[in-house]
Amino acid sequence: MLGKKTFGILLASLAAGQTYDVVIRGGRVVDPESRLDGVRHIGIRAGRVAAVSTEPLQGKSVIDAAGLVVAPGFIDLHAHGQDEENQRYQAMDGVTAALELEIGAADIEEWYRQREGRRLIHSGVSVGHVPNRMQVLRDPSRSLVPSGDGARRAATGEEITAIRRRVEKGLEQGALGVGFGVQYTPAASRWEILEMFRAAGKRRAPAFIHIRHMGDREPSSALNALQEALSAAAISGAPLHVVHITSSGLKQTPQLLQTLAEARARGLDVTTECYPYNAAMTELQSAMFDDGWQKVLGVDYGAIEWTATGERLTPESFARYRKTGGMVVMHMIPDAVVNAAVSSPLTLIASDGVLENGKGHPRGSGTFSRVLGHYVRDAGALTLMDALRKMSLMPAQRLEAFVPAMRNKGRIRVGADADLTLFDPARVSDRSTFQNPAQYSAGIQHVLVGGVAVVKDGQLQSGVHPGQAVRAPRHVVVFQEKGRFGGWPANHGIWSWGNEILVGFSAAWFQVNNEDRHAMDRNKPEEPRLARTLDGGETWRIEAPRSLLPSAQGGQPPADLAEPMDFTHPDFAMTLRLTGIHTGPSLLYYSTDRGKNWRGPFRFPLLGQQGIAARTDYLVNGPRDCLVFLTASKSNGREGRPLAARTTDGGLTWNLVSWIGPEPEGFAIMPSTLRLSPARLLTAVRRKEGALDWIDAYVSEDDARSWSYLNRPVASTGGAYSGNPPSLIRLRDGRLCLTYGYRGAPYGIRARLSPDEGKSWGQEIPLRVDGAAWDLGYTRSVQRTDGKVVTVYYIPREKEGERTVEATIWEP
Repeated sequence: MLGKKTFGILLASLAAGQTYDVVIRGGRVVDPESRLDGVRHIGIRAGRVAAVSTEPLQGKSVIDAAGLVVAPGFIDLHAHGQDEENQRYQAMDGVTAALELEIGAADIEEWYRQREGRRLIHSGVSVGHVPNRMQVLRDPSRSLVPSGDGARRAATGEEITAIRRRVEKGLEQGALGVGFGVQYTPAASRWEILEMFRAAGKRRAPAFIHIRHMGDREPSSALNALQEALSAAAISGAPLHVVHITSSGLKQTPQLLQTLAEARARGLDVTTECYPYNAAMTELQSAMFDDGWQKVLGVDYGAIEWTATGERLTPESFARYRKTGGMVVMHMIPDAVVNAAVSSPLTLIASDGVLENGKGHPRGSGTFSRVLGHYVRDAGALTLMDALRKMSLMPAQRLEAFVPAMRNKGRIRVGADADLTLFDPARVSDRSTFQNPAQYSAGIQHVLVGGVAVVKDGQLQSGVHPGQAVRAPRHVVVFQEKGRFGGWPANHGIWSWGNEILVGFSAAWFQVNNEDRHAMDRNKPEEPRLARTLDGGETWRIEAPRSLLPSAQGGQPPADLAEPMDFTHPDFAMTLRLTGIHTGPSLLYYSTDRGKNWRGPFRFPLLGQQGIAARTDYLVNGPRDCLVFLTASKSNGREGRPLAARTTDGGLTWNLVSWIGPEPEGFAIMPSTLRLSPARLLTAVRRKEGALDWIDAYVSEDDARSWSYLNRPVASTGGAYSGNPPSLIRLRDGRLCLTYGYRGAPYGIRARLSPDEGKSWGQEIPLRVDGAAWDLGYTRSVQRTDGKVVTVYYIPREKEGERTVEATIWEP
């Protein structure tokens, strides 16, 4: 057995012997997650970090990082600037992902569509209460915030419902959370805000809130407003993020930070942010400047700067510009408050920035370099490690429970996205000013987005757009029909040819039953259905081929297979269907035209058992050679125990190869199997003993002839109603992806990833938490051509409503 030191040398030698797309040579790598701070060489392949080595690496392209800090790319959760102009300044400030989460957008699909293929850096958006309120209440403003009824009229009950439905739609379309600018909508009742929090909480989506009040004047103080937000989060269960704590709290900021710390200590999921400047910025026509603003902000006209000209306002110019509308800078945040917030362990760094034709606030171009230059190097208020944590890891962690893709950002480790910022710690600084905010930061030498250089040797690169959409899992209805129960994709199978995906399921008849039964009418038949998509799961059409009907529903009677199947036919698909759970044979159908026409049913042999309950799970070895993985009844005639069977003559005969694990007391059923190498297989099995249910993994080193227990990827699939079967796939980057239904509260769909062929499994990823009852799951997953995973399952949206078949599209 190798010792740890010898093993580490071996890994380093293996890494050194490979050629990478890009190598970053000899930089000071600072990773806030592992706390690594040392000289390393980084190898990048296919947009991900593939090696972090003490030994030199070989690369097709090499960046000499001697004397530079290599950090995770900075993630800005509060970036209003979402166009090409802003992304240039953001990239030159070390930002690799700029997200609009405070105000957000009304139409999520349109927001992402407009930016497709045009991103210098990654971008994403929340669904906003403010823009949806503006649309429902027909506000005349065409800017970020309302100027009419959207700000100043109370919404009716019907309008609140309409706003909430729009917010819920945005979340289903992949919005990164729900954005709130409550100070800009003073007429929005506390009930209205709470309703939007409920929409977020139902899905555990984070709420990003500009709280209702500023300053310390009671009863409309920032502390009062913070308590409203904390209350809404506690009631709804929505994770809470309070934006720009200093510009809301002003002199009261220390009390707000203390309150947030106490809420966190009592288990509330709440975070906050700040920017490193002593002035705020907003739109002069907004409700923030309604009568009484001087007392609220604690400043007068002379502290307000019109960004278009740089002039300080007077009563006359204030009135004139307020009619036309535009951006103003408010010089009102005490320096001591800024310093305390930036150095607080509670705050992450976010810019709240936007530039328009070179005008705006210096935070739009210099936030992150200012933290590194002023607060780390010059003032010593932060360590470098803590500053980078605030700018990379903490923002990623704020989102990652809801946005799985963020688990691979904000870190430097093997498998992480190659979003990296390299800077000179002696020179890094912001050069933007209030008079001239459109100036690139100094000392940011290289910025890589998905392994592609957008800044090289301190120069912005032209003609590159490697930025991607940062998006939460999206949910698409596959099958929904009044009076029907769509269910059990896991049993029927899933097949893919690029972005053409075909999945089978049952269409039963819906009927409300006792809590311990599926909500279906057992006196009516389950009818086989197929759902097909040609665009990677975005849209689906339902098919009902008569050739899949069992004989009891007018299909052909079972026959023996007379001609061998060619398992390697490019359009081949095979499905195995059970006739009974505990006893009886199973049936086989196959297609050579991507499931448009099926041959069968053909009898599948009992293999000497009382019953074979097949779920479609097979591995093709050659034209006539195939392994299938089934469940047989136990010696007592009850389900079940998994096994492997094989044919070498195209399905004319099948032989039992092995049992997967010992005969259980409860059951072990529904395997999902992968080939990891020519002889090595991995299978995941649904397990139940008494009141417990879980998923076990077994490994075979001899092509299914024998199996050994590996581990338990999922300790519980809900603790009720017999658990849920796994769906196991291998991603193109080598990781394994396991999805399953979770039948305990909160009911939904979950996933786990393994970076090492099943030896270890990452944290549970909640893909859905909004199921209305336990009766859900039976997932099937495939990876589409752009790397996203499409997971199909059935789920109830209402406890006593039809079961729909749905797909979640997500970034693993």
